[in-house]
Amino acid sequence: MVGSGGKNLQDTDANKDQEPCEEYLNETSFGVLVLRLFSDHYEWAFVSESGAVLDRGSAVMS
Repeated sequence: MVGSGGKNLQDTDANKDQEPCEEYLNETSFGVLVLRLFSDHYEWAFVSESGAVLDRGSAVMS
């Protein structure tokens, strides 16, 4: 799940106790989640408005 849409960026510090599962948290950049799907794996990247890749990863599908 990616929550990068909306009018304003949110201050997530107020909700940190309710967010124990985040792997990457960015409250300063708008962006998109880019997914590349293959038959045996997937790749993803969070890309900011400026085009900078802020986080990325991949996983094998079982």
